[in-house]
Amino acid sequence: VHTIKLKNQHGKVFYDKLTYIYLEMPNFGKLEYGLATRLDQWLYFIKNLEDFQQIPAIFKDEVFTQAFEKAELANFKQDDLDRYEYSLKVFRDNKATYDYAIETAREEGTSKGIAEGMAQGLSQGLTQGISQGLTQGLTQGISQGLTQGITEGILKVAKALKASGIATDIIAATTGLSIAEIEKL
Repeated sequence: VHTIKLKNQHGKVFYDKLTYIYLEMPNFGKLEYGLATRLDQWLYFIKNLEDFQQIPAIFKDEVFTQAFEKAELANFKQDDLDRYEYSLKVFRDNKATYDYAIETAREEGTSKGIAEGMAQGLSQGLTQGISQGLTQGLTQGISQGLTQGITEGILKVAKALKASGIATDIIAATTGLSIAEIEKL
């Protein structure tokens, strides 16, 4: 490792905010068992990456695992990389669709549940007493409405995914419905 700073003709550093650090990788000779610092690990990783057949035990933490994944992607042929990126896009699209459907179903279920709960609560409240009826009706109506709204939202998503040609097993995994339920849609 060489550290270089800007100095004047008298050898005095005149600008301490700029430092160049040069690494001579061929001169880095530490072995796996001799890596004492995080810098040593990174230098060893960079120098020996192309020789690794599998991830060494010292590189099991998340940062190095991600670095190995990126290195594998860098070695993909263009066709493989295109397929990988397409599958990643499909996955993200499906997840976004599912997340949106769940959120929409939750909102619909909440509003429907509140409306049904209010109606049911008011009806029961008049016959059983306003206090008891409102509490019980709201709770039961919200619960039923949420459940019904979420179920309807999941069925909507499943229909949309099926209509767009997504495989039944992927729809089942995404929505939690059985394959038989999806085929009935």
